[in-house]
Amino acid sequence: MSILNFAKSHGFQVFCQKLFIPAGLIAGLTFSGVSLADNQRDAIGELITQSSQSSSSPIHTISLNSSPTDTEWTADLSDPIGQLLSQTQAEFGGKGATLQLTTPTTASNELAQGVLNYLGVRYRFGGTSPSNGFDCSGLIHYVANKHLGIDIPRIAASQAKIGTAVDRSELLPGDLVFFNTRGARNSHVGVYLGNNEFVHAPRSGAVVRVEKISAYWDKRWNGARRLSNSKTTTHF
Repeated sequence: MSILNFAKSHGFQVFCQKLFIPAGLIAGLTFSGVSLADNQRDAIGELITQSSQSSSSPIHTISLNSSPTDTEWTADLSDPIGQLLSQTQAEFGGKGATLQLTTPTTASNELAQGVLNYLGVRYRFGGTSPSNGFDCSGLIHYVANKHLGIDIPRIAASQAKIGTAVDRSELLPGDLVFFNTRGARNSHVGVYLGNNEFVHAPRSGAVVRVEKISAYWDKRWNGARRLSNSKTTTHF
C-alpha cells in the first residue's frame, strides 16, 4: 500500500504517527494537493482541510522533494525515521507534495520547523553541517543560522545562556531543552516539539531523531531557553 493510500484509508493522525511526526504538531499539518477530507471517517483530516482554507496564519513548508541532507544519503535498517522519510520522498517527490506547518511565525517556531529538515543526518562529534554530520549543539547552531539568520554560540553550555529562561510547564515548540549527559550541566541540547518530545543529535552511531523526554532525560533535565526574534545573538 502506498503512503498516500495509507493516509487516506487509515486517517491523517495514524499516518502522522507512522511518520514520527509529534502529536503536538499534527494539528498544524496539511498535505499540499491532497484532500484528507476525502475519507469521511478522518475527522481530523476534515477539520485540518477546513482550517487551512480559512486560516490567515502563514504556511511554512518542509519539502519532501529533496534529501534530508545536503548530500546523497541512504537510510539503513537501523534508521526507521530515515526509511520513512526516504519512502515518503520516493512516493511524493515526483508529485510536488510538501508537508505544511500552519503556525504563527516566531523564532522558536521557525527553529522547530527548520530542525525537522535534518532528521536522519548522522551524529558526528564536533559536526556542524548536514554533509559531515552534527553533534547536539552543532545541529542547533546550524539551524539557527540557516533558518533564523541568527548567530548563536557553538557550545551547548553557552547556548544555555542565550534567550529567555522557560519553565518546563510552559514549554512551546522551538524552545531549546538542556540536559546533563556528561557530568556537567547543559552538556546536551535539543529542540522541543510539543507532546513531551524533542529533536536532537544523540550520540555516536545514531542520527538526528525525535525522542520522548523519558525517565532517562527527566533525571538529566537542566532547563529550557526560548530564542528571541532578534537577528543577532551575543556569544559567551
